[in-house]
Amino acid sequence: MMKRNYLTAALSSLLMAAVLLPTAAAQSAPEKAGKAEMQERYERAKTLIRGTIQHPYKAKDLRNQLIVNEEPYPHWIGDEDIFWYARDVKNNGDIYREIRLVDANKKTNKPAFDHKRFAEALSKASGTKLGAKDIKFADSMFRFGNIGDVSITFAPYQMHFKYAGKNWLYAVKNNKVKEVQKAPKGDMQSPDGTQIAFIKNYNVWLRDAKSGVERALTTDGAAYFAYGGITGPSAEWTSLYFPMNASWSADGKKLLVIQNDARLIEGVEEATFVHADGSLYPKVQKIRQGTVGDEHVGEARYVAIDVETGEKQCSDYRTMPYTMHHITPFQRNLAWWGKDSHLAYFLDTGRYYKSVRLVQFDTHTGATKVLFEETSDTRVKLTQQGEEEPTTMVLPETDELLWYSERSGWGHLYLYDLKTGKLKNAVTQGDYVVRNIVRYDAKHRELYLQTNGRVKGRNPYYRDLVRVNIDTGKMVTLASSDHDVNGHSPQNLHTYEMGGHGVNGVSVSGNYAVYSKSRVNTAPVSYVVDRSGKTVMELETADISKLPKGWQWPEPVQTVAADGKTDIYGVVYRPADFDPKKSYPVISHVMNTPRYAITPRAAFGTGSNWNMLFPQALAELGFIVVQFDGRGTPYRSKAFADHSYGWFDSASELSDHVAGIKQLAKRYSYIDIDRAGIYSSMWGQGAVLGMLQHPDFYKVGVEGFYADDRVMLSMHTDRYNGPKARPDRKTPTELVGNLKGKLLLMTTTNPGYFSGFSTLAGTFQLMDALQAANKDFDTVVEQRVGWLRTSYQERRAWDYFVRHLQGNEPPKEFVLDGTPFDR
Repeated sequence: MMKRNYLTAALSSLLMAAVLLPTAAAQSAPEKAGKAEMQERYERAKTLIRGTIQHPYKAKDLRNQLIVNEEPYPHWIGDEDIFWYARDVKNNGDIYREIRLVDANKKTNKPAFDHKRFAEALSKASGTKLGAKDIKFADSMFRFGNIGDVSITFAPYQMHFKYAGKNWLYAVKNNKVKEVQKAPKGDMQSPDGTQIAFIKNYNVWLRDAKSGVERALTTDGAAYFAYGGITGPSAEWTSLYFPMNASWSADGKKLLVIQNDARLIEGVEEATFVHADGSLYPKVQKIRQGTVGDEHVGEARYVAIDVETGEKQCSDYRTMPYTMHHITPFQRNLAWWGKDSHLAYFLDTGRYYKSVRLVQFDTHTGATKVLFEETSDTRVKLTQQGEEEPTTMVLPETDELLWYSERSGWGHLYLYDLKTGKLKNAVTQGDYVVRNIVRYDAKHRELYLQTNGRVKGRNPYYRDLVRVNIDTGKMVTLASSDHDVNGHSPQNLHTYEMGGHGVNGVSVSGNYAVYSKSRVNTAPVSYVVDRSGKTVMELETADISKLPKGWQWPEPVQTVAADGKTDIYGVVYRPADFDPKKSYPVISHVMNTPRYAITPRAAFGTGSNWNMLFPQALAELGFIVVQFDGRGTPYRSKAFADHSYGWFDSASELSDHVAGIKQLAKRYSYIDIDRAGIYSSMWGQGAVLGMLQHPDFYKVGVEGFYADDRVMLSMHTDRYNGPKARPDRKTPTELVGNLKGKLLLMTTTNPGYFSGFSTLAGTFQLMDALQAANKDFDTVVEQRVGWLRTSYQERRAWDYFVRHLQGNEPPKEFVLDGTPFDR
């Protein structure tokens, strides 16, 4: 019998939920806006929403793209000081993308080939008529284009790419395109290219690259005891983008594979009610995931397989709990081979990350040895941002390891001897944070890094780009100013999403670096610099000419936290028709998670586009919108982040938001804090907690996707909550009696591929508690999407704030189409 079957409670709560009805404003309204004025505001907001990053599988063209060439992503070609990037080109209202080739030595930037001739060659090969203006290169999984998976090589000069679901090869010199066969993304080619490892029926198989003959290396794999698979409920989705959970030894004789054991996971049941096939009845699916508090959350072990004989050698180390929800340990620097193809290494983080061990694995005997262990009273952080690769790096040629640690109270790098596990020296030190490693230059024993908070008096979130000698700690600054510098580290989540490990801001030689810089109130500019930081050439300046008329640049601001001493940084957004003589309601735009700091530092780039244009769109409706990263979020000191330890949803301390808005209201008389609202637009509990913890301050709240961390995926929350809840923790269900204002609670009955973030049960239990307390609240239940909002949900959120915080009437059933939300 399943321990969790939420169908009955879910349906009863849903049927009893309040109907969304317009009511009077929560506070006295400002001057009324007429029908035409509100329509104009909504149209401006829609333009901004449509200008965010387009979903690659739903966007039909690039006409809605607002910002052009905000951040070129460099793909270096071999060990040359030459890279390519995709450049946006305007054409009669549309946008197409061309491939540019930059030679840093020659200081040239030119088309990689004649795009008209390429279109002709592709037309001939594919049978589809194409012109140069029809070519839209997609340089990532998040930038729409009809040509993707691009890679360029010299000797011979050719380009591999994907078009119309097929793989192609373009020979540049003779201008010919031909279809080629390419192994699926999940397959792994041996170092010499002769064999391909892949997963089939939960087992590891080999395919001869020449003959195509296949043979099984393992035969005992089963559905929940599988070799080389991805863990977590998002496994099916991520397997499309990431390779199998394994790694070839350098000599090609062995595979290091992870075997996942989910047999003891009890799992949860969830139901969907609307189906593409037209079925009328609910469908129940069992999700085999470990959630918070479960005894069994899944475990894994490392196995070395001899590819010639199929002999397996399991490590004699204890099995380790699942701690990653979709990316493999081999991609995240959690496991790797030594240079001798004999010893392998892996990290054991433990379920709660209270200790992390570096373990040596003898793949001949199975013997393991703990080389060193780091512990923490809270949690050991291997990186600042929750979903990024650990900021560690193995140096196999010298048997050394660059290790990330907050042992000093700040995130820094330390050099270890891999043979002995002994610390050699600190590489960086001081009251600042190492964010990501960009590149290691073995010749000079130098690291290219991104750091933040190094320059006193500057916004501590602004990154810079430096190189540092790993033996002496001598540091040279390549790019640093009163801006956020994006040095394109492949360890950075947004850079990885834009091109995986194929994107890197520093050339293989270490001679050149590419970076973009901006603030939320300046347009991005990109440069190429040499190893001394001298500018070699300006690459691109973002084209912002399509921004709406009257565009108001957001303002970066600094306030003081509720403790009266900690500096807090945020952004203020104003509408295009802003008039400082008027009075405006204010809305907190929040996402309370310890995994991210959501406030943008730069303008329009990959990591800022959503977080900047969405609150700006909300402001266009006639609000002042404010974002802060309160205590309990990353990129600052360990103490700052640990503020939320033990209580996931206390991250970005909401009292800091309230204190900040009160300070801003004294600074700006047009902010009316008697009409304050709060919007948690993605997922979490921010708006609900704001309404319940600060009922006299926030009058209107909209929760875009309520997520209860008590029923979340364990590997998502355990490291932040620890084994025991904090004694001061109060859940929303315990605080429902505090509700005074207007609350719109949105959720979905279709969990989607990120279902593991939170089951639907938490939402319905909150609704039940609100009803039991006789509280009025409103709901919108979406049937078709997962953790992201639909355009319908976003429009309802807009309407809710306009009605209840402004006292105005929104346009009736405004159509918010052409957005990333579209079904």
